[in-house]
Amino acid sequence: MLTPEALERLFDELALAIDAAGTHNEGLFLTKLVFALANELGDEERVRAQIGLARQQLTKASTG
Repeated sequence: MLTPEALERLFDELALAIDAAGTHNEGLFLTKLVFALANELGDEERVRAQIGLARQQLTKASTG
């Protein structure tokens, strides 16, 4: 697990990278990042679980 401080640093770095990619490349950048991280993790079921969790959080955020 990452510390809250590490998560904050990564959030900031990710936000800068998304901005640098530009709106038309944002989705492609994020997809490439997810595939790279999934490959590093090396566990398909854990990746699937995290995709599901992200979808749930997105749904909750947009409805509530």
